[in-house]
Amino acid sequence: MIIERIEKYKKDSGHLPDQINYIGSKYEFLDFQNDSTVVSVLEIDGEVFCYQRLDSINYTIWFGTTLGEGVYYYSDTKEWEDKMK
Repeated sequence: MIIERIEKYKKDSGHLPDQINYIGSKYEFLDFQNDSTVVSVLEIDGEVFCYQRLDSINYTIWFGTTLGEGVYYYSDTKEWEDKMK
């Protein structure tokens, strides 16, 4: 769901959001910062997800499975990857 909304935002606006906020049952995209070091942290149904714009066309989303481990999505490959410590 997060990826679909990011891709729709990118298509509609022509660029990626710098930050994402989750408010109630919707995502609010914030565009006021042009900084790829910003990481948005979202808690949805008890799961914590992170979003980071890497450059003007690529981003990553990840969530932790256990301390030091996580599952990452890369927009350039459109694939998920398990990362272990």
